[in-house]
Amino acid sequence: MALVRPVSLGGTVISRATLHSFEWLHSSGLKEGDTVLLERGGDVIPQVKPIPSSVDSAVPMSATPRAEVVCPCAKRTVLQCRAGDAHLFCEASDCPVQVVQRIAFFASKDGVDIPGLGEARVQLLVDHGLVRTVADIYQLSSKQQALQAVPGFGPRLVASLCAGIEQARDAAPERVLTALSIPLVGFNKALLLLQHFRTLSSLFAASAEQLLAVPGVGEVMAEGLIRWVRANQELVNDLRQANVTALIAPPQQPTAVADVGSSANGSFVNSVVCFTGSFRSLSRDEAADRVRQAGGRVSNTLSRKTTFLVAGDGPGDGNERMSSKRLKAAQLHVTVVNEAEFIKMLEAR
Repeated sequence: MALVRPVSLGGTVISRATLHSFEWLHSSGLKEGDTVLLERGGDVIPQVKPIPSSVDSAVPMSATPRAEVVCPCAKRTVLQCRAGDAHLFCEASDCPVQVVQRIAFFASKDGVDIPGLGEARVQLLVDHGLVRTVADIYQLSSKQQALQAVPGFGPRLVASLCAGIEQARDAAPERVLTALSIPLVGFNKALLLLQHFRTLSSLFAASAEQLLAVPGVGEVMAEGLIRWVRANQELVNDLRQANVTALIAPPQQPTAVADVGSSANGSFVNSVVCFTGSFRSLSRDEAADRVRQAGGRVSNTLSRKTTFLVAGDGPGDGNERMSSKRLKAAQLHVTVVNEAEFIKMLEAR
């Protein structure tokens, strides 16, 4: 964020403007005291444009300092800006903040879904030396006495937690891949990669050329995935030793992939589905999984590309938002189906 001398722009007095990202700031050569141009991107967001060879520069361009921002953890590592990314990252693999966040995400609903293992409890387990990596989660069932010594971990919670951990050993490969927090590999990309490579063992053995042969995988993702595999061989082996089903499956011959959701017999092939509201017979995540299994795509936003808006009976997103989605669907001529109609469509596979 840039603090500028107040100036009138489009009928509004502007005193703050966006600097886009740290990478942009460093490459622009801007520094405190420079004179800049201000414009409103999309007539909304004030943004800064540098003036070449500014006569009002406080210091020569060559003297531009590079601001250092450190990680809030005890290691105080200088954060780095990755090429093409607007965010700063702590590159220390043993950063205490990252350790907790990685384990908490692995256990979350977006990961392998271990109920009761949220960030606060993960922090307690890390503080008591019971977990250090995501693979350590699967050793907790054999440490129930030590678990019960952790504040707030009573016998009932420990029993429930261990049951969830045992169930998570059989999590679907795409869930495990998503849960590993590999840069740029979210759930949809995990599905795409596993449709092609079929097993995690095959994926982790793939070369850059093999990865780039998958539609939707670019150089940045391929290079990031290969770097992650090289840096995490011990973790992958530990997960195999923990009998995580998705990692025990042997390598298989890759298959050609046209795109995510190419199931020839699916009732939602070539369809883009959006959801609103809540459902009685299944959760939103279950509904989305069923659509993907039937060859369709799931989108969180409604657009002209949307094929169906599935509207639940419950409030879910809130009545106002649900009404606006229905209204937008009508404006865009998107077909709206209710829960019962959606279930019938699924059963027609």
